[in-house]
Amino acid sequence: MAQAGERRAFNIPPQPLGTALGALGQQSGRNISVDGALVRGMSTQGVQGTMSIDEALNRLLSGTGLTYSMPNSSTITVQRVGAGSSVVLDPVRVESGENAQRPDGPGVGYVATRSMSGLKIDQPILETPQSISVVTRQQMDDQAVQSTRQALRYTPGVFSDPRPLNGLSDTNMLVRGFTPDQYQDGLKLIIGNFGYTQIDPYLLDRIEVIRGPASVLYGQGTPGGIVALTSKRPTDQPLHEVMAQAGTYNLFSAGFDVGGPIDAEGKFLYRVTGVGKYAGSQVDFSNSRRFAIAPAFTWKPDAATSLTILGQLQRDNGPAFNGFVPARGTVLFNANGQIPTSLYVGDPNLNDYSRTVAQIGYTFDHRFDDVWAARQNFRYQNLFASDNSLYANGLQANQQILNRYAFSDIESLNTITVDNQVTAKFATGPVSHSFLLGLDYQWNTNRQTSASNFGAPPLNLFAPVYWQSIIPPAFNPTSTYTSARLRQEQVGLYAEDVLKFGGLSLVLGGRQDWVSSTTDDYLRPTTSNKFDQAFTYRAAVDYLFDNGIAPYFSYTTSFAPTAGLDFSGNPFMPTTGQQYEIGIKYRPTSFNGFFTAAAYNLTQQNVLTTDPLHPGFSVQTGEIRVRGIELEARASLTDNIDLIGSYTYTDALTTRSNAVTANIWGTPIQQQGQPVNGVPQQMASLWSTYKFTTGSVTGLGLGGGVRYIGPQPGDTVNSFIVPGFTLFDAVMSYDLGAVMPKLQGASIQVNASNLFDTQYVASCVNANFCSYGLRRNVYATLKYKW
Repeated sequence: MAQAGERRAFNIPPQPLGTALGALGQQSGRNISVDGALVRGMSTQGVQGTMSIDEALNRLLSGTGLTYSMPNSSTITVQRVGAGSSVVLDPVRVESGENAQRPDGPGVGYVATRSMSGLKIDQPILETPQSISVVTRQQMDDQAVQSTRQALRYTPGVFSDPRPLNGLSDTNMLVRGFTPDQYQDGLKLIIGNFGYTQIDPYLLDRIEVIRGPASVLYGQGTPGGIVALTSKRPTDQPLHEVMAQAGTYNLFSAGFDVGGPIDAEGKFLYRVTGVGKYAGSQVDFSNSRRFAIAPAFTWKPDAATSLTILGQLQRDNGPAFNGFVPARGTVLFNANGQIPTSLYVGDPNLNDYSRTVAQIGYTFDHRFDDVWAARQNFRYQNLFASDNSLYANGLQANQQILNRYAFSDIESLNTITVDNQVTAKFATGPVSHSFLLGLDYQWNTNRQTSASNFGAPPLNLFAPVYWQSIIPPAFNPTSTYTSARLRQEQVGLYAEDVLKFGGLSLVLGGRQDWVSSTTDDYLRPTTSNKFDQAFTYRAAVDYLFDNGIAPYFSYTTSFAPTAGLDFSGNPFMPTTGQQYEIGIKYRPTSFNGFFTAAAYNLTQQNVLTTDPLHPGFSVQTGEIRVRGIELEARASLTDNIDLIGSYTYTDALTTRSNAVTANIWGTPIQQQGQPVNGVPQQMASLWSTYKFTTGSVTGLGLGGGVRYIGPQPGDTVNSFIVPGFTLFDAVMSYDLGAVMPKLQGASIQVNASNLFDTQYVASCVNANFCSYGLRRNVYATLKYKW
């Protein structure tokens, strides 16, 4: 970190004072955030040359009537020079870049520069040879996102909303054509069949997407990548926020976020975040409720040691996802007309999904000396979920009557995850090393009981009759088709070395995994055991030029266990994946921005496909190949302008298969040579906001975005196409304190997604199961910070 008296070269052109101070922070490795009211309307002639930070600040503040004092390395107090006295104004906080852009922090504006998810060490994203996108806290706030899926709408390589009406799940996303695993605070969020987590985004500081295989550090997983969530952490500065929100379809939400130091020395920190929500939906009879609270506590006994305890409790009640509608009447012609987007295919008499998730964990860090450090992440989670609802079961020949079946499910899932890491930083001659050795462990047990009743009354799609007499499935031998307990353990031993020589970085990593599972089937009854092991590895290189450009190349592998047996009773082998990726990253020095471009070739083998000799069974001869290009631009160009732009090209193809029986959402896969259904070939997005800091509209913020999702195959044989669609979003905000000092810290914001209320189909699994997209939603948010 640059010290106050360190001299270095600065090049800050004439510009508004707030922008110039921000540029000084960028070039000095620090983040300088300035209260806009303090420097409103002020400009500077800029600075050029080699000087200390003090000298640069003196030049920038020259002639403004402001001076400053620096009581310590993290805070600058700005004062207005008066006649014989000084009036202390709001402080301008200066944080080192390492702190403001810490890898578990919220980022600055729309740009995050450091990450631990890609390499499991604190590393600049610019020097990490892998595709990484970070959704910052400010972006989530500006877009008023209601879920992780919504937060990733403007992220390249991610089809975030294939089933947007499934409001209680974030498991449906696709990253590079595959469903990603999700991690929270470095540990996997293990899910069941219908018992899945959905972390409310108000509880998060950032969301990262690590694209491409990640098994070398995280173990079993799909080759498309992972989504990494970072919980809000205790802060060393007082933080207080309350929020209220109201919107379309009777949305009402309220939340609070408070934290700061407990003692004067800052050894004890806390944070408590909570949110409550009631929301309707464009689909009839689809109201949901949520309550979530996340306390956090940090103890720093000394500069080398930190323990952060993270807790969370979330309760959800609402409808299960039964929003599938047929292709006939949505994307295909139906003589009876167009199916309404508000149609509910279930019945209020059997319509309930409830979920409770409780978790407690910690992150412990200790640095022994300048070389060695250790970290341990731990979490225990309990999840209980129940589902009672009606589901669509195919359209009758008249294309008017929908068959349905009743479904009930109860799941109880307990998980323990722990990740132990030892790091060493040292040099061998001119080569510096960041060495990582890790041992992680996952244990989970899932008790599930499921039953169905195919005698449920059908529904007329164009003249629905509700409140019918529904016989819910009983958990008895006749209707119960699943009653089992699955226990799984995974142990992974991994090592990684990041070698640096000048601007050249070389990443080498390898991992050995052992996975065992036991299934107790209480219906038969039988007990089956399965054991898998796999070795995965990665080699990658990048070179950072002095101008901030960093090209890179990587090769990495993955594996994922596959459940089930073949005709001979042999357990299936894990699927395997390999990826080649080449890309380039650029971080300019003149403004806060980050630009990336990547091209990749990704292949997954051992995918299940139909056994041609034994109908009803599968063999592992399937293969999927995905090639693509991804472009991303993120910038906070000035104190006023923030920008996100992305483009995605995805060519997903089934290269080996025996039959046409399923799709990417399940197995077996589809016909050889066909594009994988549910994967758009092209996607693009652009979002920008502008905040006025001068004139009569000071405090006003305006912004908007556009999202394009291209056409996609509607089924496994590509017999029909789901049309592409373009959606527009908008935001308007107002800083009430800018015009009324008594309201300092208060703001109001209005967001609209799908501004022009476009009706569209988001995706189809096949001709019987299509998902409508979200109609126009408008949210008004009132916040107060102090």
